[in-house]
Amino acid sequence: MKTVTIFFHGTLHDNTAENNLITILSKNTNGLKLSIPGIATEKNKSLIKKYSTGLEGALKKIGAVAYAGNDIFQTAFVAYKLTTDSFLEDTTFNLVGWSRGAITCTVCANILEKEYKEKNVNIKINLILIDPCNGPLESYYTLNTTCVKNVLEILMINETALHFPVSYISNTSSFVSFQREFLPGVHGSAVDRKNKQYGFMFPILGHLCTKFLNGNGVQIAISPLDDKIVIESFSKYIVERFKIGKKLVCDRKEIVNLYNIEMNNRGYMDYFVSKIHLIAFNNLCPNISKVIFSFKIGGNKNNDCVDIVQKDKCHLWGITNLKNSLKCIGIPTEKI
Repeated sequence: MKTVTIFFHGTLHDNTAENNLITILSKNTNGLKLSIPGIATEKNKSLIKKYSTGLEGALKKIGAVAYAGNDIFQTAFVAYKLTTDSFLEDTTFNLVGWSRGAITCTVCANILEKEYKEKNVNIKINLILIDPCNGPLESYYTLNTTCVKNVLEILMINETALHFPVSYISNTSSFVSFQREFLPGVHGSAVDRKNKQYGFMFPILGHLCTKFLNGNGVQIAISPLDDKIVIESFSKYIVERFKIGKKLVCDRKEIVNLYNIEMNNRGYMDYFVSKIHLIAFNNLCPNISKVIFSFKIGGNKNNDCVDIVQKDKCHLWGITNLKNSLKCIGIPTEKI
C-alpha cells in the first residue's frame, strides 16, 4: 500500500516560512508528499508548489493549476488530482493541516473516499487537525467518510482570550484511534516557533505530530523529545500563567460555554494545569508516573503558591527547574 502525506497550510501561509510547524514537518518528511499553501478567504490566487519527487507526471497533467483561495473545494480537488492520477492503487493518505488547512483536510478526505470508491480502490486516511478554523465555511467541517481511521486533533487553549472560533471533529465508531490534545497557546502559536508568549510549547506540538506520523507509516527526520524538554516546557507554561494570573479576563462559565469542558469546583486556572495539560503531559511521557499540579490562585497572598505532589524521582529535575523559575519572579515556593 502506497503512503502519501499532504500538508495544508493555513490562511496565506506557505513553505517559505522556516519557523512554521507545517513547513518544518513537510520538509522533514521523506517519501511521497505534497505541501499546499494559502488556504484562505482572500481573493488572491496561490500556486500549487511541489517539494518532493515522484509527482511530476501529475503536476504536468493538470498544469500545476492555480486555485482560488476562497474555494476550498477546488483546493481539495487539486490535492486529490495530484495524488489519485499517480496512485490508482491501494493508498494510505496522511492529511496534516492547521487552521483553514485543517478544515481542508476533512473536505479532502470526503472527496478522496468518493473518488476512490468509484475506482474500486481501497484507501485509509489519517488526519492531523491543528486548531481547525472554519471561517465562513462552517458547514463544511463534517466528515462523511468511513475511510478515516486515525485522528490527532490539537486545540490551543488561551485562558486570557477564549474567543477564537475553533472547531471540533466528532469521534465516530469508524475511527481506530482518536486523540484530542489541549495545549496552552493562541491560534497562531500552534505553528509559530518564534511566538514570543507561547513559543516554548512549539517542540511539544512537533513531538505530537511526529509521533503520530511515525505511527502511521511516515518516515520523518525529526527526533522525539527528551522527557526533560517536555517537563521544562510545562514548567515554563506554569510560570507564564503566574505572570498574568491577576489579569485573566474570562470566567469559568465562559470557558464552559465556549469549549464545552466540564469544570470542577476549583478555579479554572487550577483545572487547566492539573487536568487538561496533565493529560497531554502523560500522553507525551507515558513511562513516567503522574505529577499533580495543584494551583491556588486568590486575593490572599498566602494562597499564591503551588502545591506539587511528586510521585516519581524522575521529576526531580523538573521540580527543581520550576522552583527556581518561580523564585525568579517572586512567587513563594515553600510548599513545593
